[in-house]
Amino acid sequence: MAARVAARWQGRSTPFPNLLHLLLETYQHENERRDHDHDGQVDREEFVASPLRVFAVFRADPNGARRFIARSAGGFFDVLDLDGDGLLSHNDLAAFAAAYGHPTGGIAAYLDRMLTGLGLPPGLLPRDAFLTLVEQYWFDPSHEAPGRHLFDGVG
Repeated sequence: MAARVAARWQGRSTPFPNLLHLLLETYQHENERRDHDHDGQVDREEFVASPLRVFAVFRADPNGARRFIARSAGGFFDVLDLDGDGLLSHNDLAAFAAAYGHPTGGIAAYLDRMLTGLGLPPGLLPRDAFLTLVEQYWFDPSHEAPGRHLFDGVG
């Protein structure tokens, strides 16, 4: 995965000089967070219960949760934003999909549907709107929230 993401940058410098280390560190952190009984393994019950703990943390400290979303999802945004302009275009998302062998044909319509849902013009997704979509995806139970469908168009 690190090699595929790095290839998307086409030789330009990336915001993450050692992406493999970052991915491994994130994976380890997530497994440690899910391993509730600290036995070194994440069993089915721990894996299923993990989102419930995330929801509880969000309810207990919404501002802290938003800061976490800004760091984690913001970092993912930076990986997707190939030209570093603070906006995701259809091309940014298509490059990511193509790196994983996913179809790219419907990405423009998919992105524009979410932008319309946020009351934004088509074509470019600003960072703050992306973070709103991520928050809605995780914490808004309403099916009308544009973020509830954040990954529907990702094949």
